[in-house]
Amino acid sequence: MITALLFVSSYLICKIFLHFVKRIILEGNMVTYNYLGKSIPTGMGLVLSFSVIPILGCLILLKPELRIYFLAVMFSVVFITMLGLIDDFLGKKDKAKGFKGHFKNMLNGKITTGGLKAFFGVFIAFITSLNIRKATIFELLIDTLLISFMTNLINLFDLRPGRACKAFFLFAFLIILVNTKSSGNFLLVSTMGAVAAYLPFDLKGTVMMGDTGSNLLGYVLGVEIVVSFYLIPKMIITLLLISLNILSEKISFSKIISKNRVLNYLDSLGRKHV
Repeated sequence: MITALLFVSSYLICKIFLHFVKRIILEGNMVTYNYLGKSIPTGMGLVLSFSVIPILGCLILLKPELRIYFLAVMFSVVFITMLGLIDDFLGKKDKAKGFKGHFKNMLNGKITTGGLKAFFGVFIAFITSLNIRKATIFELLIDTLLISFMTNLINLFDLRPGRACKAFFLFAFLIILVNTKSSGNFLLVSTMGAVAAYLPFDLKGTVMMGDTGSNLLGYVLGVEIVVSFYLIPKMIITLLLISLNILSEKISFSKIISKNRVLNYLDSLGRKHV
């Protein structure tokens, strides 16, 4: 019952805020060019954060035994949204790509918005992991890496309208389906409600969530995997995530999707260009 209420509540909150956030972004001339060369508002993922944060506030009241955890997650959601905004609005001239490019620049003394996002993203993942439960140093390391690389993975999917949202839903349903610890997935279900309200706008190709939204979605998935699985599965998932992130430095996910009939169909499903 509570999960259904969380989903509906975040869905409605997102619906209410969507037009307000879009207007604010347009008035601030925060626009970018999509893959078709059209100028559209970016950073619309801000509405997802606005939808999730009130729900986290309610969960702090409803689940006092998990107060520290939800407070840590709320802090992290705000911080990771801010990092995404900085990258979306100030990083337009930043040509560095991927972890390799960002950290190479940092080693050379050049701080980029992407580098800041990567560095503090790991810090956010560590703070969250530290407040989830008492864990060994090794498990804390695994949890931090898992959240960090999951956050970046969803970012890699945000290259076509609706793709990052679809990837989020796919991973979310898999987490719920094979959840081995029955954590309730309150954060995940809340975020799913907000994404369900936002997705039709993204599919039209008239708005872009940007890193502001994709980083948040990846963070939520990472946190939910950490709280839903035991150590061995988390180790396997972490290795898989690291491999996918490294692979993305060498090949294009978009090309793989376009060449596969099933993946291309799912990727294009519901997409509109106006």
